[in-house]
Amino acid sequence: MKFIVYLSACLVASQGVAYAAHPWPMWHRDVQRGGQAQARGPQFPDIVWSADLGASKINYASPVIDEDGRAYIGTSDGKLHCIQADGTSAPGWPYDTGAVALEFDRTPSTPAPAVATDGSVYILDALGRLHEVSSNGTFQWRFDTLGVSADTYPGILPNGDILITTYQFLSPTDGTGFTYVIHPNGTEYWHQTALHAPHVLGSPSADPAGNIYTTGFAQLFKYGPDGTPGWIYNNGSSSHMYSSPAYDPTTGRLILTDIAGSVVAVPTTTNAYDWKSFILQSPAQTGVALSSDGYGVGNAYGSKAIGFRTSDGVRLWKRTFPGTARATPSMDSAKTAYFGVSDGTIRAFTRVGQLAWSLDMATDASSTAAFDTNGDMLIGLDTPDGARLVRFSAANELIKTVAGARTLPDSTAVTLPGKPVTYAGSGFFYIQDWDGIAGIRVVSNEPVDVGDVVNVSGTLGQSGQERAVLSTSVLVVGTGDSPDVRVMLASAAGGGTVGANNGASGGVGLNTVGLLIRVVGKVVSTSLAAIPPTPMEFLLDDGSPVASMPGQQGLLVSGPHADLGEHAIVTGVVSLRQVGSQVIPVLLVRSIEDYDE
Repeated sequence: MKFIVYLSACLVASQGVAYAAHPWPMWHRDVQRGGQAQARGPQFPDIVWSADLGASKINYASPVIDEDGRAYIGTSDGKLHCIQADGTSAPGWPYDTGAVALEFDRTPSTPAPAVATDGSVYILDALGRLHEVSSNGTFQWRFDTLGVSADTYPGILPNGDILITTYQFLSPTDGTGFTYVIHPNGTEYWHQTALHAPHVLGSPSADPAGNIYTTGFAQLFKYGPDGTPGWIYNNGSSSHMYSSPAYDPTTGRLILTDIAGSVVAVPTTTNAYDWKSFILQSPAQTGVALSSDGYGVGNAYGSKAIGFRTSDGVRLWKRTFPGTARATPSMDSAKTAYFGVSDGTIRAFTRVGQLAWSLDMATDASSTAAFDTNGDMLIGLDTPDGARLVRFSAANELIKTVAGARTLPDSTAVTLPGKPVTYAGSGFFYIQDWDGIAGIRVVSNEPVDVGDVVNVSGTLGQSGQERAVLSTSVLVVGTGDSPDVRVMLASAAGGGTVGANNGASGGVGLNTVGLLIRVVGKVVSTSLAAIPPTPMEFLLDDGSPVASMPGQQGLLVSGPHADLGEHAIVTGVVSLRQVGSQVIPVLLVRSIEDYDE
């Protein structure tokens, strides 16, 4: 039976002295809100554990991580959870803030906390109150602000003071925002009031000089380290900025998104933007992730992610996808960006915009991802069973990849986690690495579908002419997008024999058996399929030499449709077939959508 599994819990240093030991001590890593980890993140969705946080919701709350690998995350029932590095709940936790309130246009939430060097945890509750909780979950003190709601996340300044924003909502066009700096003993250092800021969604940030920045509707406010009002930047009445201002270390600018679909760069020295680029092209409410060398990633509310250059706002790539992008992306040291969307899918895109991987195992994924010292990623999810915190391993051992498994001898036991299913047949299916380096046949009667993401365990061997995993275990962990497809010449289908991995007769070069590829050519011959129930087979000729049916030219394609003489773009998985004394490549087409005239 096919099922989606929820695994049970069984199993970068920031600038300044207040949180230097923790890899991800506050939302988006540090008070500059750039969101880049110091380690490389997961290169495929390898789930370490999934911790149950109860029947409530995550909503927009996000995890933070301390130096011991403990993760802290809030849920909509007003509780703050502490999950240890092994996925179990820490003794003495969760902490109950006692605050459950309906927020403007959403369900209740408990925003992300922040962790100080001494282990003290600071959390804003839904009623705009700041709590200090000890590392063992014990209440220390509570500070009541003038605000009555909070959707933002505390920041810890280098001297240990806590930076927060709250608000008082009066109407969709009116309200008051409050910015506070609170000493670690629970006393106020200063606060400032921003009129006509009805819904403060962007978390406050600080630059290296200690200046404070916060947003309110269409305005960006600057305050000095002592709370002295600085400038106010106005983005225009129809261009509200709900995002957190992120400080770009390469340009000294603050970078935000706005509801009009632009990314805006404002220097710290003046209240006029340096550039405003309409590169999102649809409303945005999330912040941006910034690298240390001038690269940024942003999300549009309307199902879009973009990479851009921070020096001038030039867009470098764009990707669209189903679902609404409500979560701010986070970035690893290799500049791969990770984020969730409203349909429950987590996606990762490389620095050039290629899909690194995706996984849908939830009903909503609006939490912002966090990374531990090793690069393991933690993210909160809402599932049909309630709120969960999921940890993905960043370990990229060769044996966990299809490419690595194919280098091993037959009879070797392998476990391949988080692999996309690219073709499903009778008694077999194909999986591949997300980066398109290698694919392999899996011999199994487990019912899977194209688009499933699976953990496969088994023994390496041979199935007909092909290298295969003779499976003993298949676990469906979710679904995912199709991996990015490589466009190849027909002559590249199959490739040469490499070790125990057979290629086509006379084939040379990279062994591509098991890979999802795309070929462009002319349909030169059609016939009924030799192997039912596929209704048709045809030869696709792109002019390159390929081992084909004796006396014929072109790549053999097994698929649902073809019109003789037409030019077509065909996507499929490369398989092998014995024809007489020859082994020829066969492109297995999944559906009519893989055939484009």
